[in-house]
Amino acid sequence: MGLKMKQIAGSVYSRDKIEPFLRSRGFICRHGISSGYDLRIRDHISGEEFLLRIPVHCFHGEEKSNTQLRLGKPVIKPLKGNRPLNESFIPKHIEEATDQQIAEIFSYLNSNTLTSTYPR
Repeated sequence: MGLKMKQIAGSVYSRDKIEPFLRSRGFICRHGISSGYDLRIRDHISGEEFLLRIPVHCFHGEEKSNTQLRLGKPVIKPLKGNRPLNESFIPKHIEEATDQQIAEIFSYLNSNTLTSTYPR
């Protein structure tokens, strides 16, 4: 996947600023050992589903009530029930769709309405 994926990795934002935006784009927040934001993408041609995950590392900022999120490198993978585990081919149109999603997120993150809390 593309340059945008690498560019959002390592950025740190306040949870209360980025979470509503990701949820508005269909992402579901996952907390726990593998915290992150997940988006299911269905390939209408084959009927298969893929998962776009943006991993995050949560920590508290200077104010205890202000949870910060450090974004990891987004990954896309087939959902387990759809393909044999050794087959991880992602169709080009699915890669393009995920690149578009990441481009929208990157654009939002770099807009004047939201600024990174800390440098990368």
